[in-house]
Amino acid sequence: MTNISKTFVIHFNYAIMFRTPSLFEARTVVLEQLKNSGSLRYFKSNKLQELIGDLSVAINNINDRQALETSVRSEYINPFIVRNFDYDFQVIFDQLEGKNTFEKMLVYEQSDTVIPFKLSKLEIFDRIGASNMMGFYSLNGLRGTRTIHFQKYIEVNAELLKLVRKEYHIKQ
Repeated sequence: MTNISKTFVIHFNYAIMFRTPSLFEARTVVLEQLKNSGSLRYFKSNKLQELIGDLSVAINNINDRQALETSVRSEYINPFIVRNFDYDFQVIFDQLEGKNTFEKMLVYEQSDTVIPFKLSKLEIFDRIGASNMMGFYSLNGLRGTRTIHFQKYIEVNAELLKLVRKEYHIKQ
């Protein structure tokens, strides 16, 4: 098993590298005070009340997804990394263009370049299980949270800020 596909390497690297910079920690003290005190009823705009509720849901969805990511990472990904990671690949990968790991991975994904990748302990390596685990984590865990839930939060937050500025005549 010396020929490891670029697709596997991409999934593998999404699974192991993309946790730290994406931890979402919303500051919700004011939002919670508004909801818990009943003060939302003082806002005359129904749209404003609705957006505050939507923002709360978006934050909860991100937190739920991050809990799933953390669980899968702790139970499956971290032990797998300890057993199998190729640090020689990482040295070459680090030389790719890009300011950070995200940019470098996009460059690698979109290029024809193939960086040789080896796995340790091949005698006990479960290729199908590993591919399924990395694919699940990459596509259903990380990308789902990063693209769907973060994007929803960004959109609702922007719309809410725009409406608050309009309703209360706040200049940017």
